[in-house]
Amino acid sequence: MAQNNTHIQEQDLAVGDFDRPRSRVFFRNCGRNVPFSRHVRLRCRSRISPEGLVPLVRQYRPAVEDFTLELPAGLIDPGEQAASSAVRELLEETGFPSRAVHLLGVNKTDAGRLSNRVHSFFIETDARIPGFAPETGVETLLASPPELLNMIMGGLFDAQIALGTLLLADLQGHLRLRGSP
Repeated sequence: MAQNNTHIQEQDLAVGDFDRPRSRVFFRNCGRNVPFSRHVRLRCRSRISPEGLVPLVRQYRPAVEDFTLELPAGLIDPGEQAASSAVRELLEETGFPSRAVHLLGVNKTDAGRLSNRVHSFFIETDARIPGFAPETGVETLLASPPELLNMIMGGLFDAQIALGTLLLADLQGHLRLRGSP
């Protein structure tokens, strides 16, 4: 068996405005740096508003040099519980306060390269806070389940982690993208 000559470098990951380290990440040198995390935990949420709509966020992602359409998500702060983080991020990114939080699962993101986990939640919300203004660079959209399905089928909503979260929400009976089974 050939020996793997790649090496791992430890670096601080700066999040948000890229000037304050939040977590320790590891990069494996494979021709270009590929994130390899041992400590970062992500959480991704599928949620539904009182009107039956799913809040989405649109933002520019430098890694793909394009705008993406995603479920609200982010990193868990040190000492914070995953569910609390999901509730906080939902409010910060969409202006929707949480009414009920359902854990969908904790799953691997890419076991071949990454050691982190994604905590997926389905959150039922109350009405959006009046006068809500999203974070700079983040646009909040609302989509019905059939509209979201069309976005997925049309390639407009293609973040794999979010697709897995939506599948878990569907399988557990929280969300139906295609009507009744």
